[in-house]
Amino acid sequence: MRNILAEDNKIQQVIKLVGEDVLPDDQRLIAFTAFLIKNGYLQQNSFGSDSYSPPMKGFEILSVILEFHHKAMELVHKDIPISLIKDDESIDSITHLRELAAEDKEGFDQLRKRIDAHLERVAAERTRKLRGGE
Repeated sequence: MRNILAEDNKIQQVIKLVGEDVLPDDQRLIAFTAFLIKNGYLQQNSFGSDSYSPPMKGFEILSVILEFHHKAMELVHKDIPISLIKDDESIDSITHLRELAAEDKEGFDQLRKRIDAHLERVAAERTRKLRGGE
């Protein structure tokens, strides 16, 4: 997590100068993952139900984010555009994980499965297109 945030700090300086569109997809993924960490893990509402949460919930949230990052980076290295990877409701749901109850292990597992299914679908569609299927 610390490495991603440190790398994002450098990337944000480039984004301010020239914009995100000129970055390679691996750097755009790092910036996006840092956004997920900041908004889905680090940010808390002091008046909300997440003002205090047990360490295990924080671990679950962070593990979902990092699992997504590692799997998405594998796809980026296979030349699958970050725009396709990010384009799903399951990815948007990552920033709302803190709204799940700490004991809702099933909710975390369901989101993991939805993310995995989306990433597998993106990879399969890309492979099919490269083979001339569409």
